[in-house]
Amino acid sequence: MDPYIHSRSHLLKNKANLHTPEALAAHEARMVFKRLIFLYSRPVSGSFDLAHLLAIHRALFQDVYPWAGRVRTCDLSLGPVSFCSAQRLETSLTALFGELARENWLRERSAEKFAHGAAYYLAELNAIHPFRDGNGRTQREFIRELGVLAGHKVRWAPITQFEMYTSSKLSMATKNPIGLVHILRMALGLN
Repeated sequence: MDPYIHSRSHLLKNKANLHTPEALAAHEARMVFKRLIFLYSRPVSGSFDLAHLLAIHRALFQDVYPWAGRVRTCDLSLGPVSFCSAQRLETSLTALFGELARENWLRERSAEKFAHGAAYYLAELNAIHPFRDGNGRTQREFIRELGVLAGHKVRWAPITQFEMYTSSKLSMATKNPIGLVHILRMALGLN
């Protein structure tokens, strides 16, 4: 049983108590867009660790979900793809962010090398999938903020939802972030 799903509507439990997919999708899009605009001028401060990722999710989804900013407590899959088990989320994320810190948060790298490093971390975050919903938007904001720290401007606007989804799915299937490297190169204006 999924504790995040409302038993009557079969939708994610939400603060606005919406019970149709269309109403929830419209509300979520509106609220998250508003918060994302705010984050562009005032990014979440943090150390690019688990607490920082949770703070970004909370900042984006605080108006929509009561569990915003908390890792999921149930296992999650998308078709045949299973994401990291709920039991291992915090351990996996802590290890990943430790690796990022040892790489000096991808600072002092050319845009090309940043694209490769950021694609790796984006792929790993996607494979872990720490939240019940909102993973992609949270991951992209995390990578955008990482770019700011590293001196690179990551612009997601040129990337279509289809391109992002396809590249993320490919990285999961092949365990190779090459599609996401292409996406990051576009986001950095290298393509």
